[in-house]
Amino acid sequence: MNQQLDTGQALHSDREQHRVMVSWRARLVLGPNLFEDAKVTNISEGGMGLIVERPFPDGARLDVAIAIPALTDRTRLHYAQVQCRVAFNVLSNKQFRIGVQFLSIDSASKQLIHQWLVD
Repeated sequence: MNQQLDTGQALHSDREQHRVMVSWRARLVLGPNLFEDAKVTNISEGGMGLIVERPFPDGARLDVAIAIPALTDRTRLHYAQVQCRVAFNVLSNKQFRIGVQFLSIDSASKQLIHQWLVD
């Protein structure tokens, strides 16, 4: 899976956690053999912003597979399966920006995200 990355741009907002702009591939796991592609636009230790084709209700739980590049070799990807809760939906150019909070994330993925945030 090839991808381009926007790195190092911190988002400054009213959010409590530091966020970094990224451009990572993701896939929503909606059921057995039912997937929907998405794009991660920003990441923090507590959640992420996604671009998706349709809205999801606030509070909905989603399983999301994300491809997190290694900082030293961005062609090497770490695939993480995370469980999230939808915090908001915003219609933007016929797509939806959604913000999600992590409910469950493995320690290796959490550490890699942390590295992106402090780099």
